[in-house]
Amino acid sequence: YLTYWRCLAAINLVFPLVVCDTNTGALAYFLEESPEENYICYRALFSPYNQIIATYCWDGRVHLWEAASGKYLHSLQGDHLGVSALAFSPDGSLLVSADADGLMKLWNPGDGALVNSLQVVEPAPITDLAFSPDGQYLACTTGRDYPKVVVWDVASGEQVTWLGFNDGVSSAAFSPDGELLAVVIRFEFVEKLEIWDWQGQNLLRHFSWKWD
Repeated sequence: YLTYWRCLAAINLVFPLVVCDTNTGALAYFLEESPEENYICYRALFSPYNQIIATYCWDGRVHLWEAASGKYLHSLQGDHLGVSALAFSPDGSLLVSADADGLMKLWNPGDGALVNSLQVVEPAPITDLAFSPDGQYLACTTGRDYPKVVVWDVASGEQVTWLGFNDGVSSAAFSPDGELLAVVIRFEFVEKLEIWDWQGQNLLRHFSWKWD
């Protein structure tokens, strides 16, 4: 079987993505053209177990493909324009898309059905999404004037907690046990990594470095 390389490239308007075998570097296939013509893909994401490839493109829509063959499956209908982040749940049963207005939509990737919508209270671009390893929680990084990480309960759609920051937050990730949350903060040429006990809202440790 193929081990997929997630560095997929936009190469032209007809076949925007290629998939390569990471063992050999050889071209495996081009993604099949979707019914929507003339689009360029900005990002591609594999589902767990490499069953589906999700892409979002200049048309603002999310397209799904069969990972084993590159066959076009379907597009998410009625989704928001201007997708800014995308994530699969750990078991692959949910696909979350987020946009520049702080709206997240949870989809069933199998049939493209909308499962739920979550809205950040103060609309602002969402830059990253992260599921806890058990899939119970979803974290998003967002905010312009008031950067924050917001954590949601996936089943209920309720906001569980949020962490506020003085500078822009760019990404977040849960620890393997789900107890800690790592947050990357960027300001001009300085980057910081903070480790949080997110449920207790306690900053445990931090690291920083400066780019010349």
